[in-house]
Amino acid sequence: MNVNAQSIINKSDLLTATVYDLKPDILGITKSWANVNVLDSELALEGYQMFRCDPPSGNRHGAVLLYVKSSLASIEFHTKSKYN
Repeated sequence: MNVNAQSIINKSDLLTATVYDLKPDILGITKSWANVNVLDSELALEGYQMFRCDPPSGNRHGAVLLYVKSSLASIEFHTKSKYN
């Protein structure tokens, strides 16, 4: 799916319809434009666990979302290493 948008929030209906149609196991979204002011409930997809990484405050670039089908029982992993 290629959704050209400034914000995934503006395309949530299209995203939901596409996910309902394709039923992917894993879906990754880059440049979502999500930030700390966007609630998880605004980005959630039924049947999927969402992982998100927002950019530092004041920066609108770099936000990513990862949706994993709930039946896959995924977990979030944090490395001990720090990367720039």
